[in-house]
Amino acid sequence: LAGILLLLVFCVHILSISIFADTQYSTWAEVVSAMDEEIDKAYDLYNSGDDSEAYKQVNVAYYQYYEKLGFERTVKMYISGSRASAVELQFAKCKSTIKKKPDAAEVRAELDTLSSMLAEDAAKKFM
Repeated sequence: LAGILLLLVFCVHILSISIFADTQYSTWAEVVSAMDEEIDKAYDLYNSGDDSEAYKQVNVAYYQYYEKLGFERTVKMYISGSRASAVELQFAKCKSTIKKKPDAAEVRAELDTLSSMLAEDAAKKFM
């Protein structure tokens, strides 16, 4: 059983390296930094009055980074499925907040919560 687990961890590590090689990211922290740029773009778009594009920008952070690069899968494997679900719910909360069109501070707070969650997960020793 220990051998199988070791092989599984090795395979995931090799997969992660190949994913990062194709996308020019060498750590999960770099992926989070790229997601933060997208999250900040979403806020800037919202703050300028373009809530539709802000909503789409949150989707860019989710689909092009969190999901596509394997961050979600890694969180599920190394932290927990419930943590991955909590982060996904925060992505959804950011989008639903944008749709409600509150003041910019409320949107910023939700986006900041998301960024903090992502950074916390990337900082885990096993990632």
